[in-house]
Amino acid sequence: VRGVGDAEPGVRGGEAVKWTLHIPITLRSANAHVVNGAHAATAAIYRRHRDACALALTVAARNAGVPTFTATADAHFRYVRLVRLYTGRQRAWDSDNLVAACKALRDAHQPGRMTSRGPKRRWVPGAALVLSDGPTWSAWGYDQRRDDRGGVEVVISDEPIEPVRAGEEQGQ
Repeated sequence: VRGVGDAEPGVRGGEAVKWTLHIPITLRSANAHVVNGAHAATAAIYRRHRDACALALTVAARNAGVPTFTATADAHFRYVRLVRLYTGRQRAWDSDNLVAACKALRDAHQPGRMTSRGPKRRWVPGAALVLSDGPTWSAWGYDQRRDDRGGVEVVISDEPIEPVRAGEEQGQ
């Protein structure tokens, strides 16, 4: 499937249980100090990045046919792995920087919702791929590898995702 994100659905027993999505977005390093937006200016930058992640993720997930959740009755536990694909002269990040850089993308997996803060309520878009990014509804893993495509690979599964051992995905 081509478009905003490439997608490869995994099929087991005639029913898809694992999906791999390629999202062409650039993660921002936590060292850029705009990860969560403690001040008005950085909050606006974070919101724009989260909204862009939500749009790209929504399109790629719809193209792949990933089931979405908007109500507790429909939801079940999901496993998600976010893999940063770095290119060219970029280098691997340390683990805490990687997790912090994935915050907006992780937040974008949740259903869209209205903010409840103050008089300026606004719509926060979301892809609705997990009911919540907390431990009750989802488990998260993070990885990174060199890849000419760049962007982020998102692996979503209804079953546990096997951990990747160092060098395994590069064919070493």
